[in-house]
Amino acid sequence: MTTADLAAISARLAGVESTKITAIARNMFESRPEIPNRKTGGTRRGKYADDPFPTPDGYAGTMPWWHVHREAEVEEWFKRHPRRQKGDGIGGPVTRAEAQARLAARQVEQVQKKVAADLPVQLVVDRAGSDVVVKADGREYRFDAGLMAAALGFRRTYGGRKAKVVAALVRERGLSRDDALLVARVARWLAHAGVEV
Repeated sequence: MTTADLAAISARLAGVESTKITAIARNMFESRPEIPNRKTGGTRRGKYADDPFPTPDGYAGTMPWWHVHREAEVEEWFKRHPRRQKGDGIGGPVTRAEAQARLAARQVEQVQKKVAADLPVQLVVDRAGSDVVVKADGREYRFDAGLMAAALGFRRTYGGRKAKVVAALVRERGLSRDDALLVARVARWLAHAGVEV
């Protein structure tokens, strides 16, 4: 058996897709009774010195190998030393696609938290003539219905990007930046509630 065969045994026992063969080399290294410590100049005892990893039966060049009949012995060692924490070399490397998917999921989660933090718990929308009256968590806002419809339209046009919606309100409707920010904020509340004006 080669280090790749032992890594496969380790992965099977750990219930993961793969184990790095470098983990096998680390097991062998940590089985030494004395390991040089470069920082102190002394030595330290190997992590597995009291229960060393099964020694190879030989080497093919620099690659160690074990007799097939020792598979049970290797399995028993892995059972005594389960490798389940991060950095143990189990589970295989994270692919670039997986890393990008995880990052995208974290970013979406952060955006959702930000959005949820700014959404009112209670939202009531009424029409009063040509105005839209929005009551949100005890506060009341009154806007021209045409202005709010335009803001909702800008949200659809720009995919809900606040900065673009604010810029469009300033440019197309002549609002001040502060007023445009407030209109864009309330328009977001209405959009999330599925309200059309």
